[in-house]
Amino acid sequence: MKIVLVEWFDSATEYGWQRKDLFDDRITNCQSVGFLIKETDKVVVVTLNRSDNGRYADAITIPKQSIKRIRQLKCLNGR
Repeated sequence: MKIVLVEWFDSATEYGWQRKDLFDDRITNCQSVGFLIKETDKVVVVTLNRSDNGRYADAITIPKQSIKRIRQLKCLNGR
């Protein structure tokens, strides 16, 4: 199973009262690392945890249109 670093863009939010001149068109740059468990033409699914009985926990589904780059990482044990 591949371990990947996904660099992606997310929405930015502001909380509380703000002057409208403080808003801009910025987006947030994000990075997620984990096991690549699914990739389609629309999404990439990465999970932080997996068990030896085929179960996964703490998954994130990232839309492909938000992804800047995906890099496969190498494990220290060569897997």
